[in-house]
Amino acid sequence: MFSGQRDDARSFPSRDAVRATPISLSSESATKQRQLDRSEQEIVELDGRQRFFSLRDTWSRWIIVWISTSILTNVALTFMVGFGILDFQKYGWFINAVTVESFIQVVGLGYVAVRFLFSRG
Repeated sequence: MFSGQRDDARSFPSRDAVRATPISLSSESATKQRQLDRSEQEIVELDGRQRFFSLRDTWSRWIIVWISTSILTNVALTFMVGFGILDFQKYGWFINAVTVESFIQVVGLGYVAVRFLFSRG
């Protein structure tokens, strides 16, 4: 009878093995949870980068349009003065103000484009 009990006892895992089982399952579960968390973080990171590049593309196009419009305005003013439509003597202050203001806008938008839109960050 004692020998049969010993055989039954040998077929079951030891008390230490039973105690270790939930820990190994929880550590395996924790590892899987960490992997899922990392995967979710990577998805969020990739989604954020895609939105950032889309926003960067949109803003860079608007800056190109704004600079082009500003330059074309200055070209139009130059032609108007050249053909005598605008009298430089009469509207000198206006032409100077628009030219300087346009130049400052081009430099400012160029700074924004280089500093923020095309940075490596």
